[in-house]
Amino acid sequence: MGDVLGILKLALQAHQSGELKKAEELYRQVLSQQASQPDALHLLSALKKQQGHIKEAKALAEKAVSFRPEMSEAWSNLAGIHLALHDVKNAETAFKNAVTHRLDSTKCHLDLVRFYQAQNNMQAASEASSCLLYT
Repeated sequence: MGDVLGILKLALQAHQSGELKKAEELYRQVLSQQASQPDALHLLSALKKQQGHIKEAKALAEKAVSFRPEMSEAWSNLAGIHLALHDVKNAETAFKNAVTHRLDSTKCHLDLVRFYQAQNNMQAASEASSCLLYT
C-alpha cells in the first residue's frame, strides 16, 4: 500500500509540474496494482479532461465516485465533464453530490451557484448561495 501511495504522490507532482505523460504513466501504474484506487482514478480523469479526452475522463471519474462516493473533488470533476458534454442534468446532479459530501466547502457551493447562474436559474442560484452563510 505504501508503494502505491508513493507512486501516487510522484504522479501528482508530475501532473502539477505539467509532465502529463509521466503523470499518466504513474497513475496507470497505481491502477495496475490497485484498480479501484479512487484517487488515481480521479486524478487520471482530471488529466484526461485536461487533454481533451472527455469520454475517457468521464469513465474514470464515474469509477472514482463509485469506489468512493463521498469524494467531492471527483464529483466536481465529473460535473465539469458533464458540462463539457453538454449534459446539464447530470452536471447538476454531480454538483449537488459534491456539495452533499462537502457541506463545509465554499468552493463546492460556489460551483453549484455558478452552475445555476450559467443556466439562468436565479432562484436555484439564490437558494444555493444561501447555504454559503453556513459554510
